[in-house]
Amino acid sequence: MKISLQWINEILKSSFTGDDIVPVLEMLGFEIAAVDVQTARFENIVVGEVSAVQKHPRADRLSLATVWDGAASYTVVCGAPNLREKMKVAFARTGARLPDHTLIKKATIRGVDSFGMLCSEKELSLSDDAAGIMHLPDAAVPGEDFARAYGLNDTMIEFEVTPNRPDVLSHIGIAREIAAAKRIPCIAPKIKSLKSMAREISVTIHDDTACARYIGHVVNDIRVGPSPHAIRQRLATCGIRTINNVVDITNYVLLETGQPLHAFDCDRIQGQCIQVRFGRNEHIRALDGKEYPVDGLLVIADAEKPVAIAGVMGG
Repeated sequence: MKISLQWINEILKSSFTGDDIVPVLEMLGFEIAAVDVQTARFENIVVGEVSAVQKHPRADRLSLATVWDGAASYTVVCGAPNLREKMKVAFARTGARLPDHTLIKKATIRGVDSFGMLCSEKELSLSDDAAGIMHLPDAAVPGEDFARAYGLNDTMIEFEVTPNRPDVLSHIGIAREIAAAKRIPCIAPKIKSLKSMAREISVTIHDDTACARYIGHVVNDIRVGPSPHAIRQRLATCGIRTINNVVDITNYVLLETGQPLHAFDCDRIQGQCIQVRFGRNEHIRALDGKEYPVDGLLVIADAEKPVAIAGVMGG
């Protein structure tokens, strides 16, 4: 289980450090697997400001960016389509090491020396978005540590959870344990009830010994797009790549409350029904793009086919 220290402090209205929390978790019987100070993952990556953009003299699809890091200006060869002047960017200086351990070196690209790299979210292991470089808020200060400017100055604590403790597989669950040990209050966030929608989908469980309960709710008027920064930041701290606002909020709720969720496109649910049943000589193409046989496995299905492997992965 990976938890965000900032998230725990928000729930408990506290200001604990990693040094405060780790001994408490160990005293409670949880084996600590790792403590990751997020700023260390982005060492030598700072806020840069693009002061000038020119075409590369020998490559139509490349540009030359002049980047100010608060102390000096550097020429960086960049192929991002969204590069523009006055843009605040994540600038990996020469000598920086990206989260995937790539070392940034001075390079000569089509005859022009390039000093550093302007990073996309994918290159910083924040999401799968590689369409362009990151556009940081205009208020970001050149030379400031990227992790601090982007809200990644968090600490991730990873610990082992035994099978008999599913109650701590969430931030609220582990915050409750810490609160009891520290003798402080733990007030869980209030959750509003959802109103019934005119368009409903029926849910049928075919074997209540395999699945005692499965709940569905229709949510209308959703526009798929990027998640708010705060959600993206917390998911990144917990090692989860962001996809879009719909997928991200299901992962966010799981991390906060321990309640697994999966979002389906209502327009693609055949027969306006969801069935929880066992697979029968069927296959499913899962979210990872691979096809799996589900014969004998518990699946979530519509009227025609499986749409998820229960408790494992959606399709």
